[in-house]
Amino acid sequence: MRRNIIITVIISLAFLALGAVFWQSYLRFVEACRDFGLSAAYYFCELFGVEYAFTPTVTKYSAVMQWDILFPSDFAGFTDAAGKYFSLLISGENFAG
Repeated sequence: MRRNIIITVIISLAFLALGAVFWQSYLRFVEACRDFGLSAAYYFCELFGVEYAFTPTVTKYSAVMQWDILFPSDFAGFTDAAGKYFSLLISGENFAG
């Protein structure tokens, strides 16, 4: 019984430590819940003909995540990054390794 409590405390401390390191994930979770709630309210209002004065935010980019790091801003940047990726992936040095 005591061992279970110790294991539970260790796991809880590990999750708290991960939460301290990745604190932006909590902000993104709140954004996702807001997006879900607004989408559900939008569809409810549309289905039952209720007047509403909000717009669903699910189609907008997240304010928490840095999208410029994840995605190139234009198609030329994408093709350049994809070319670099595949040239590094399919290289002689990589193949020899």
